[in-house]
This record gives sequence, structure tokens and C-alpha cells, in this order.
Amino acid sequence: MSWLSNYLFGQYSDESVVPDSYEGTAISDSFEKPVSSNLRETEVVSGIHYRDNTVQLDLNTPVEDPYAQQGYSNFGYGGDYSFVQQECYPNDSYGCQQSLQGYSNFGYGGEQSFVQQECYPNQSYGCEQSFEHQVYSNLGDDGEPEDVSVDEEGCYPFTFSFDTTQTFSSRKELVRWVQDTAKDNGYLIVTKRSNKRGENYKIWFQCTFGGEHKSVATQRKTGSKKIGCPFEMIGFSESSGSVWRIEVTKAKHNHTPIENFEGHAYARRLSSEDKKLVKELAEQDIPNQSIWRTLTKNNPARKLIPKDIHNVVQKINAEKNVGKSPMQKLENILIEKNYTYYMRTNEISNEVEDVFFVHEKSFTMWCAFPHVLLIHATYKTNMYNLPFVQVVGLTSTNKSFTAACAVISAEKSENYLWVLQRIKSMLAGCMEPRVILTDRDFALMNACEQVFPKAHKYLCRFHIQQNINKNNKKKFSDKEWKEFVRTFWTLCESTTEEIYSYNLENLEAQLKEADREQVFYYLKKSWLDPYREKFVSCWINQTINFHQTTTNRVEGMHATLKSHFPSHRNTLDKLVLYVDHVVDRQYAEIRSSFEISLRKVMTHHKKQPMLAYILRKVSIYAIELLSMELKRKEDGLRAYGASCGCQLFTSCGLPCACRLEKLENKGN
Repeated sequence: MSWLSNYLFGQYSDESVVPDSYEGTAISDSFEKPVSSNLRETEVVSGIHYRDNTVQLDLNTPVEDPYAQQGYSNFGYGGDYSFVQQECYPNDSYGCQQSLQGYSNFGYGGEQSFVQQECYPNQSYGCEQSFEHQVYSNLGDDGEPEDVSVDEEGCYPFTFSFDTTQTFSSRKELVRWVQDTAKDNGYLIVTKRSNKRGENYKIWFQCTFGGEHKSVATQRKTGSKKIGCPFEMIGFSESSGSVWRIEVTKAKHNHTPIENFEGHAYARRLSSEDKKLVKELAEQDIPNQSIWRTLTKNNPARKLIPKDIHNVVQKINAEKNVGKSPMQKLENILIEKNYTYYMRTNEISNEVEDVFFVHEKSFTMWCAFPHVLLIHATYKTNMYNLPFVQVVGLTSTNKSFTAACAVISAEKSENYLWVLQRIKSMLAGCMEPRVILTDRDFALMNACEQVFPKAHKYLCRFHIQQNINKNNKKKFSDKEWKEFVRTFWTLCESTTEEIYSYNLENLEAQLKEADREQVFYYLKKSWLDPYREKFVSCWINQTINFHQTTTNRVEGMHATLKSHFPSHRNTLDKLVLYVDHVVDRQYAEIRSSFEISLRKVMTHHKKQPMLAYILRKVSIYAIELLSMELKRKEDGLRAYGASCGCQLFTSCGLPCACRLEKLENKGN
């Protein structure tokens, strides 16, 4: 298809596309291209560019035909009768293909614009009706449109009729039948009004487009679907309501049948059973999108959109918390779920600034494993955009658990100080943490130093690496950067101070050789000199930290919690509810790991007699660590024995006492 117009938004482009000929229409040799010297090709603001660099007219823009005065009165736009003719021939397997015929009266914008279709016998797939504004219910047997003329009142012929002889046993049955029958034929019938006088009961029905809308809005623009459709029918009862009948008083509509019921809220109404199901699923924190898919899958004929589910859920939540403030809803959920919680208010305004809460099951796990705590804050958890602090611990089975949570007004020392004081008040002195791991948040570090002065405070290596990346990565190529990171992590893993000094000299020499002394000075000044005792292995391994060198466990907890969020704009009571779900799951998984350790024995642990006394008494993870240490010790002894020519091990694999004594004498 090609259009002979290059007139765009009231301006001519500097290149008009005029083919030499067009099927059915001759182009005059005297035709001159309209050219504007003030408009460049790049200034064309609407059009479609094809591979041959021609610009086609934007069909979304109504324009006048620039060629109408060039001798082509009925070509292009504005013709009296414009249509696209389609011809279907016998044995056409795939239906009709649209062909443009170069007849007069061709284009868009005519008074009667439609697609003419002619279908012939033996057509496998037939023609598909395509109208810009469909006013015909179907095509006739001869392929021509049926008569769809309207009457003097502007009404279309009625294409179906209600069976007025049918009776119904109840009002509900009558209403359901009327609405279902109308919907099957493309119409929506609603109750206009009802009246009961004595034993007589009447219901007036009308089309959903009936009546006139009178807007009283003065500021905003409003609209309505009401177009004064005259259709009307009456339902009435006989024999004291035991028999119901219907009577159609006006059987005409002034509009065509509905094509897409999804655009009508009345057709998308949920039944009481549907609302009950939505409520049950919403209480299980199933996302609205999943609820919508469930309802539409159960009944494909149901015309629902996701917004309908959202509105129902919002209404359910509003009814549940009517008359309650956000803080009242928060306290209700904390009390209902048996949380231990504290709130800090502003002394002047009496507004709540910080909230600290601990789940009952979290406290049980926390009392059993208080040795190491990992603390980190995150955002995008609540509609107030307040920082959410999680305190995470780990069990002997290498499982993480949420020890405590807090929502604070700001990441300042006073806020963290209050949170850590609440943590300390929850535990006895003998149960205070031995190791606290954080990122380099000075407010949090200062608060930890004040509240837990005896605990060892370490820094997260991952956040240190992120800071180094941010400040120095652009100075390296990809290959050089990988080599630098490898050298830096070797430095962090130094097991003794002597090895640390050696690795530090190696790193310094590597950077100076590459002319990057500034990077080394940054590392030394920002991290190594002030904080090396907080993240290098030779210092942090002097305490029992259970191999915790990063706060990645807390980051994982953040991700797990947020995976339950349908949105990051949660109310505080919803946030507490999601924390409750996460803690319940953690508690179940931890109890499962305990039972497995009590019942299960790994095969390779049986081969180490030294571990026989602790099998099924401590966790499998702890036994595995001991097994690794024993293996490393045995490998070292074997290597030493091989160097001196002695057979140090018996057939059972354990060192022989006499051989060990001999080895000790040789060592002396």
C-alpha cells in the first residue's frame, strides 16, 4: 500500500513521493510536487519511514487532501463513498487478502466507510468481517450487508426477544435469567427500580445505557455511558410471589450490541461466592494478580480485569480496619501475633518515631544462639519510606533466623542506640552477643560501641569491596581489575600478621608497578590502617565468629522478606504480618535441621573413630567442621612423616602413640 500524500500537520515536507503511475488512475505530467523551502526533511513530525526512505502519512492524524485541487477529486481522503474492496476466489485456503483497487471514491473519511467483502463457494476459511464502526450484526447470505437502517426514533432492529411465556419460581431466578439471556445476545440489562404493594411485586428493567446523565461537576471533566436507550421490561409476581413472569414494554435499543464486556463494570461484578474466595486468598497474602488468574481460570466466561480484584481487596481491608488509625492497626497486629514490642515517641509532638518488635519464636531461637549478630538496614519496605532494621543470627545447623526487627525514623546514632538498648534489655548479661557484624555505618558502629563494649565489632567484607569498586574500578582494565581483586582478597585472608605484612608488600609492589600508587594509598588510609582488625582474618579469627565475614545473610533476609511483598508501599501492620510469615517458615526449617542432625549420620563421618562419641548429639554441620580439621591435621602429619621416612599411622588411620612419641623426640 502506498499513499500519494506527503502533507503532514499542515506543512509540506521537502520530498514528496509521487509514483509514475497508479493502478486505475493516471498521473498528469503537469503535476508539480509541493515543496517548502523552509522545511527540512528532518522536520517531518509525523509519518512512517519505510525501507525506500519514503514517508507515509500518519493515519492517526486527520488532514485534508492536498491533491483534491490537483484534479483528483475523489482520490485519497474525503471521498463520498470510500471503501476497501476484498475479493475471495474459489478454493482460497487462507481466506481473503485485501487489495486496493484504483477506483474513484477510494480512501478514508467518507460518509459511509466500510469494508466490502465478497465470498465465493468452497472457501475454506471464509471472510472475516472488519468494520471501523460496526453497525451490522452480520452479513447476508449473498455476502451483502443486511439492512441496518434505524427507525424514526433512532433505534436499531431488535435482534432477539425474551420468552414472555416463561415463568420463574423466585425473583432471584427471574433476574438471573434476564441478565444471562441479554448478555448472551450482547446487551446488559440492569434493575431500574422495584416496588411491592401488598402481594404484588414489580421490577422494572432497563438497558445499562438507559437514562440520561446530568453532571454537576464544575472543575473536572466527566462522562457517562448513558445515552437514553429506550429498552424497558417489567418483571412481576403472581400467587404471592411463587410465580414470576416478564413483559417487554419497549423492545428496541438505540445502540449496537456490546462487543467487549470487559469495558463494563456491571458485567464484571463479583458474586458473593467470588468475594468470599477473594477474601480467603487475600488473607493468605496471595498477590492480586494471582487471585485474578485463579478466578478467570475457574470460569473463562467471567469478564474480569485485575483492577476489580484490587478494588475488592481494598474494600475488605477498609472494612476490617474501619475507625482505626495506622498505629492502632500496628499495635493490634503486634498483640494478636504475641510480639514483644517497644515504641519510642517524640517528647514534644508525642509522635511515634521508632518501633522495635521481636517474634515469640525469634526470641526462642535467639536465646539458644546469641553469639553472633548481623545488623543491617534496608529501604522500600513501607509506604512511609522509613528504614527497616533486621537483626539476624545463625544456628548450629548453619541456618539463619530473624532475631529482631525495628522501624526507625532515621539512620542516626540516637535511633540505633535506642534499638540496641532494646536488644540488650531482652537478654541476660551472659547471653550478650560476642560478635557483631555490620557495614561501615558510623551511626550504627558508635551505637554498638556504647551498648556492647565487650563484643567484637567487625565490618562486612562485601560492603568494603563495594566501596573499593565504586572509587577505583574505572582506573583498571577488566583483566587488571580481576587480578587486583584477587590480590586484595588474598590480603584479607591472611592467617597471621607475618603473612599479612608479606601480602601487603606484594599488593603495594603490584600497584606501584602499574603506576597506581593512589589506589594503594586509598586502601591504606581508608580501610587497612583504621579497620584492618575488623575484617582481616589474622585478627577476626582470634574470636569465635563461625566464619561470618559479611552481612550477606541479612541481605538474603531482606530479599526473602521483600519476595512476600505485592508492593513496597506496605502499611506497618502489613510489614509485621510479612515478618510473621518469614519467621514461621524459618522456625519450621530450623526444627527440621535439628531433627535431621539427631537421626542422620554421614557415611564419611563413621570412618573417623574420633567422632564416634558425638554422632547424633551435635549438628551435622558442626561435625563436618571437625571432620575437616581432623583431615587437615592428618594430612599434615602424613606429610611430615613422609619427609622423615617414618610410618606414623596404623591400619585404622589414627596416629600410633609410639610413633608420635618418636616424632616428638626427633622434633626436639
